[in-house]
Amino acid sequence: MDWSLLPKDDPYQALRIRRMLLASAAATMLVALTGVGAWLDFVPDVTFWRLAVIVVLLVGGFYACFRSGLNLRMPDPSLTAPMLVASGMAISIVQADAGEARSVLMLLYPVAFMFGVFRLRRWELVVMAVLFSVFYAVAIAASVWSYRMALDLRHEIFRVGFLTVVLMWFAYIGGNISAMRQRLRRANDELKIAFEKVETLANLDALTGVYSRRYLMALLEREGNRAERGSTLSIGMMDLDHFKSVNDSYGHACGDEVLKNFCVTAQGALREIDILGRYGGEEFVAVFPQTSGASAALVAERIRKLVAQSMVPCLRGEKQVTVSIGVAEHRSPDSVEHTLERADAAMFKAKSSGRNRVMLAD
Repeated sequence: MDWSLLPKDDPYQALRIRRMLLASAAATMLVALTGVGAWLDFVPDVTFWRLAVIVVLLVGGFYACFRSGLNLRMPDPSLTAPMLVASGMAISIVQADAGEARSVLMLLYPVAFMFGVFRLRRWELVVMAVLFSVFYAVAIAASVWSYRMALDLRHEIFRVGFLTVVLMWFAYIGGNISAMRQRLRRANDELKIAFEKVETLANLDALTGVYSRRYLMALLEREGNRAERGSTLSIGMMDLDHFKSVNDSYGHACGDEVLKNFCVTAQGALREIDILGRYGGEEFVAVFPQTSGASAALVAERIRKLVAQSMVPCLRGEKQVTVSIGVAEHRSPDSVEHTLERADAAMFKAKSSGRNRVMLAD
C-alpha cells in the first residue's frame, strides 16, 4: 500500500491533493490568527477551538476522500464546489458565537471564496456568493436565537449586503478569469491539433501521401534496432518500369497520376504492419517488420500483380504500368542501409531480367 502524502502513479490526482493542501495551509493560517485573537481576548476561546476542530475535520475528511480515490466518482474530481460549501458553512458556524470579532472574521469568507475563482465558472461563483451570504445571515439569526443577543438590525443588514457585494465582485473577476482559461485551453487544443497536422504533413510525401524519405529512413532505423534484438525484418525496393517514357509521352501531370495510383494500389496490398515510403522519383521502399524475406516476397508479388492489372485513366489504355521489386531480408550485424542496398541490387537484377518481376536477394 502506498502511504506517501501524494500518489505517485496519478499526476492529476496528485495535483488535486496539492491544491487541497494549499487551501488547508490557508485555513491553518487563519486558525493561527484566530488563536492570536483569542490570546488577546478579542476572539472568544470557544470560537478559536471550534474553528480549529472544524478545520482539522474538514482537512482530514477531504484528504481521505482524495487519497482513497472517492473523488474520482464525482462529476468534478477536484471537489472545488463541495470544499467551498463546507468552508462557508464552517465559517458561519464560527460566526455564530464570535461576538464583536464577527466583523474581522468576515474576512474568512473572501479568503475561502478565492480558491474557487480559478476553478469555477461565473454562474457557479455567483451561486457560491449567494450561499455564503445566506450562511452568514443564518449564523446571525442563530446567534440571536441561541444567545438572545441584542443586535442592531440595520448594521447586520449592512454587513450582509456588504459581504454580498464583495463576493459578487469576486465572482465577476473569477468569471473573467474562467473565460480566459477557457479561451487559453481552446487555443492550446487548436495549437496542438495544428502542430500534429504539420508534423504529419512533414512526414508525408506531398504528392503521393505515403511517408517521405526522411521519415522512412527514421522508421528503418527504428525497425533495424528492433531487428538487432531478434525480430525479423525485410525490405522491398520498388521502381516503376519505363516511367520516364510516361512523362515524355503523356506529360508530367500524367506521371504524377501514375505515381499516386501506384501508391494507392500498393497500400491496398500491404498488411497493417507494413510501411510504404517514397525513396525518390519513381522509387519506393516497403518495410516488412516481423517478416522473413520469402514472406515479404509473396506480399511484393501481390503488389506487382495488382499494379500490372490497374488502369490509369490518363494513359487511356495505351500503356501498362508495371513495377520491378527487389526484396532483402535483414541480416545481423548488417546495418539497415546495407540491407537496403541489397534490396536495391535485387531490384536492379529484376529490371535486368526483363522487368515486371520480384527478385529476392541472396
